Amino acid sequence: MIVVAEEEGESAMNEEFISWQRQDRRVTAWLLSSLSEGALGLVVGLRSSRDIWSALETNFASRSTAKIMQYRQQMQNLKKDSLSMSEYIGKMRSYFDLLGSVRCRISEDEQVMHILGGLGQEYDPAVCAISSRSDSWSLRDTTAFLLIFVSRMETMRSHSSNTEGSQPVLNLMQHPNQKRDFTSPYNARSDSGI
Repeated sequence: MIVVAEEEGESAMNEEFISWQRQDRRVTAWLLSSLSEGALGLVVGLRSSRDIWSALETNFASRSTAKIMQYRQQMQNLKKDSLSMSEYIGKMRSYFDLLGSVRCRISEDEQVMHILGGLGQEYDPAVCAISSRSDSWSLRDTTAFLLIFVSRMETMRSHSSNTEGSQPVLNLMQHPNQKRDFTSPYNARSDSGI
C-alpha cells in the first residue's frame, strides 16, 4: 500500500508491487516446474522465487566444491593415449565447461596448458612450437594446430609404410671357400690383401 493523502490517512494499492508479485509468481512457477523430484523436496513450503533460489543455492554450494575438485582431478588425469585428437580435445573442453558450470572458470592459457599436458612424447614438436611463442595461443588456434599436426603425422606414417617394402636391401653373400675372420671389425678384409 502507498499513502495517497497523509492528512486523511488514505492509502492505495501500489501498482508496482502488484506487477512485481505477478512476475515473482511466474518465476516461482518456472523454478518449481524445472526442478527434479529430489530438488523439489528442498523447497516445499517456500513462497517467493528468492526463497526458493536461496534454498537451492545453499544446498548445492557445498556440492559444487566437491564437483570442482572431481572435475579438476578428471581433467588433470586425462591423457590422449588411444583417443583421437578430436575426442581428446572434446573431452577436455567438456571438463572446462563443467568447471565453468560450477563457477570455476579456467583461463584460456590454462586450458591450452592442460591440453598440452595430456599429450604423449610423439607430440613434443607441437608442444614446443606452441609453448615457445612469445604471445599466447588461443584455444581455437591450438586445436587447429594440433589437428593439422596429427594429420601430417598420419600422412607421414602412411607414406613411410607404403614405401617400406620398396626400400633397397643389401644382402651380403660369402663364397663357401672364402674364409674371413669376423671376430674383429679390423680383420674383415678381402683375400686380395686390401
